[in-house]
Amino acid sequence: MENQNPNPQRPVNPRRRKRSKFQIFKETYLPVIIAGIAVIFIITLIAGAASRNSAQEQAALDASIAQQEAANNESSRLQAEVDLLLTGGNAKLKGSAEKTAVKLLADAGLAGSAGEGRRLIDGGGVKVNGEPVAAKSYNVEPDLLKGATLQ
Repeated sequence: MENQNPNPQRPVNPRRRKRSKFQIFKETYLPVIIAGIAVIFIITLIAGAASRNSAQEQAALDASIAQQEAANNESSRLQAEVDLLLTGGNAKLKGSAEKTAVKLLADAGLAGSAGEGRRLIDGGGVKVNGEPVAAKSYNVEPDLLKGATLQ
């Protein structure tokens, strides 16, 4: 006698195996769950790398700002020292009433020595308010340098 099918609309397949609930879960839902976890993990890695990069960029920016502030402070200090030299308030001038550009450069620390200051002036490397000091002109009017920017 043949198997009687209780539901004639769905024919019985004798080769079809019965699957347990665990097998159905393992074959149907588990791959989707694993793929979702992998996507979340990848997004977390990308977000972490982006935050590390922005932290490094912020640190580099902070260092750059600190260097700029230090350069501005040094420039202000040198300008104040040049102004002090021009008013005769510094003992480094050794009592000399004549102020030469070479002495000003050496006393302000812009040149290591008077000879180096002369070479800077002769080479066009010294500027007062953006204008180069003429070669071999070492004497400078104090009124010309008051509040001027030395470069």
